[in-house]
Amino acid sequence: MKSTLQRFDSVAVIAKDVYIDTSFILDLLQYSHRPREPRLKSSKEFYERMTVRKVHMWTDVWAVQELLWVIVRNQILNVRDQLGLQGLTYGQFKHKHSAEYHWAFTRARRFERKCFQVIRSFGFDIKIPTPFIRRGLSKAERILQYTHRIINRYDLEYSDAFHVAVARCEGTKHIVTNDQDFYPVKTIEVYTA
Repeated sequence: MKSTLQRFDSVAVIAKDVYIDTSFILDLLQYSHRPREPRLKSSKEFYERMTVRKVHMWTDVWAVQELLWVIVRNQILNVRDQLGLQGLTYGQFKHKHSAEYHWAFTRARRFERKCFQVIRSFGFDIKIPTPFIRRGLSKAERILQYTHRIINRYDLEYSDAFHVAVARCEGTKHIVTNDQDFYPVKTIEVYTA
């Protein structure tokens, strides 16, 4: 049995507390550039429904880090491509053309503050799980243990398993994502385009 999967347009009752995955945030960011793309439009409409219903939408610092990495990496790769160095991997560009890489990296970092401002403008809380003791384990230890169980059981990538573990340890089982890798996880309910 897989996770409970609900398409955005068929969700009758939205949970009061939902974890927002990186893929959903990226869709919201891309919507203004491609408003006719069906998945992006569906994500934007679902976000608006959650806002109207005053759903508590939150993400964690690791999702923000993923988002920043995608934005910075894409900016650096754009500079690499503009220099006609498409044949180089990210790592090769970084090491063989370090001056150009560092210039691109510095330029891309200007998006950090904007990224946080955008996340806050969407009304998403950014959580850092607070430690507490339960059955002798800190919350951080429980999150790591749960992450490893999820990886072993569902063969998820570490970052996705970590997001599930944080959400579950913070008390929610509802995850808003457009990443199909979450679908096999039985312990969550997925809202998706």
